[in-house]
Amino acid sequence: MISVIIPVYNSEKYICNTIDSVIKQTYTNIEIILIDDGSTDSSLDLCRKFEREDNRIRVFNKINGGVSSARNLGVNKANGDYLFFLDSDDILIPNCLEILKREINNNPDSVIISDYKKFYYDEEISIQSLGYDIKTLTIEEFYKQILLLNYDTYPWGTLIKASYFENITFPEHMTCFEDLATMYKVYDKAKKIILINAKLVLYRQSEFSAVKTINIDKIKNYVEATNNFCDYVLEKYPDLSDYQCVFKSYVCLAILQMNNINKSAEIKKNCIRYLESNIKKASKYVVNKRQLIKFTLYKNFKFIFWTFIKIINLKKKFSI
Repeated sequence: MISVIIPVYNSEKYICNTIDSVIKQTYTNIEIILIDDGSTDSSLDLCRKFEREDNRIRVFNKINGGVSSARNLGVNKANGDYLFFLDSDDILIPNCLEILKREINNNPDSVIISDYKKFYYDEEISIQSLGYDIKTLTIEEFYKQILLLNYDTYPWGTLIKASYFENITFPEHMTCFEDLATMYKVYDKAKKIILINAKLVLYRQSEFSAVKTINIDKIKNYVEATNNFCDYVLEKYPDLSDYQCVFKSYVCLAILQMNNINKSAEIKKNCIRYLESNIKKASKYVVNKRQLIKFTLYKNFKFIFWTFIKIINLKKKFSI
């Protein structure tokens, strides 16, 4: 059985569509665990309504503690052999779980990761079953591809053995980037990674998402998660040492673009110092075109880079 874990917080606008997309999966041996994280809107009532109508659904209500605590509670309550995380405003393609379950049956000691398609707010989007092909990577190769910015570490869209979460929890002190701080430990319990080349999850890009509202604590979360991930990977796979500069340079550039970074002179100074020492080396390894443009801009045209950052932050300021 697959346990689908959905943290819910003030999601009344989208939660019905999300739950409905799980209920209508072509693979039916599932339980749906809804963790209401202290919502102040009608989210809990909507979840309870679904619970009354479908015996595969269980709802738990808790004091607000953030997405990590909600996911951790979901893992503790899960009865399935496999876990699948989903955000409360995202949508599954009808045969998403069927595809993932088929591949984990074929590759029982693997983590199965699907692709996703971004869409925005109330955008209309087509929902239909998809075909696919797969790519198999060793754990070391997958870590390399993460360091090179070719893959993300999101927990959603991924089918994972429940046993892989033994002694692993999402860090509840983090309000952002908790996925980066957690998923690398889960991957390392598998023998290989199976990548599904199909967009099985429709990811709603919300204007109110955690990464859109960055404060200093969240920036510190990002730094902590990045350092822990890189330290872990390099201790186990020292041959990947040349590639960590790409990931860390990407993180430094991302932090410098955040509109609250000037409130932490120390973090800003450390990012600039790291980039001065590593951006040239990192640029040699980047194949992601969008990131290569950012790297090249900082390396060769700093004035243009900083002007661009000022413009972006002004837009953010006046769009609030």
